[in-house]
Amino acid sequence: SFPTRRSSDLEIFNRSDTHIHPNAMINDQYFRLEANVMSDDRIYALVEELGMKGFGIYMALLIELRQKDNYVCAISSLKSLARKWCVSLKTIDRVLQEFGLFCFSDANDACTVIDDASSFYSPYLNKVGGIGETEKG
Repeated sequence: SFPTRRSSDLEIFNRSDTHIHPNAMINDQYFRLEANVMSDDRIYALVEELGMKGFGIYMALLIELRQKDNYVCAISSLKSLARKWCVSLKTIDRVLQEFGLFCFSDANDACTVIDDASSFYSPYLNKVGGIGETEKG
């Protein structure tokens, strides 16, 4: 049998002495994942080419972006992410470039190719996270 949730499990969200509003805390830690994400042709191509390892890297990149201001990450951080995730920089580059899942920005926030880029972002994450094109970093 499944454990039942006790009302005390939810009391932390109702405490008046909490300094951070519970909804703000939740919004800082999560993002929506659409149930049909695997039906996207780009994701299908990613999995077909790189397997679920590629999908895992894609998800790790989304999680990394979610923790950044305006969901934008510096290209210069990719080398340390590769070490942290125990994957090759080449594989991360493939996930970023070959499947149309990410966009790249130069120092002037103009869309560009990765060789000229200073940062990258995910249109998908911007959509589910409520950041429009005009608001991205």
